[in-house]
Amino acid sequence: MTGLIAIPCRPAQASSVEFYQHLHALALPPGWEIRLYPGFFAHDNRTTGVREARAAGAEWIFILEDDVLAPPDTLIRLLAHRRPIVSVNMLAKDMPWSPYLFEHVGDAEGVFSVNLTTQRGLLPVAACGLGGILIQMSVFDRLEEPWFAVDAIYRTDDLYFCDHVEKAGIPLVCDLETTVEHSTRGGVRPVWNGQCWETSVRIHHGGEFRLPAAVPTPEYQSWREATLMHLPVNV
Repeated sequence: MTGLIAIPCRPAQASSVEFYQHLHALALPPGWEIRLYPGFFAHDNRTTGVREARAAGAEWIFILEDDVLAPPDTLIRLLAHRRPIVSVNMLAKDMPWSPYLFEHVGDAEGVFSVNLTTQRGLLPVAACGLGGILIQMSVFDRLEEPWFAVDAIYRTDDLYFCDHVEKAGIPLVCDLETTVEHSTRGGVRPVWNGQCWETSVRIHHGGEFRLPAAVPTPEYQSWREATLMHLPVNV
């Protein structure tokens, strides 16, 4: 096996018809296969996927969450960079739909989202969401288990994984040109308008409109961190 697409399937989201339509349209290079990992906790599902990819001798794993609608060429575009870790460009599902990209992750200083304005190409980041991320399997040889976890310090396994990657000295980049839709009651995705980034908001069966890209404010950062503090923790 050259690569594995691992889908963490959570009960509340895994029934989306649109997700499976996009999944089946995804272009796969030779030697790739798709496997679904159902379960309530996404970090456990991801861990199972990595272990199976390792057992199968895969060179790559592409983690694609079940609420992310990826264009057909997504995997091909990410593979072309030949980077240890490269993420898609996606937005958070909660308003104001800030980029799911972070300049800093730290226990004391907090979490700071990237202000996405006119950047293009590959963008180095401290952390990103794990909704659509391509990882060389050799990365996991440099990290101690558990690779993904949720605890009292890291309230999401996205931040847990990325902070451990950063501490291991492994570069993490986002391909800003490879955008995906983060599906909610509708869907949001970043769109380049020719001069800067905007937020496209799609309402299911109700059209689409655009907004200026969200600017992460101190109030938003405080709200996000307070929200994360009240998420359930599996310890």
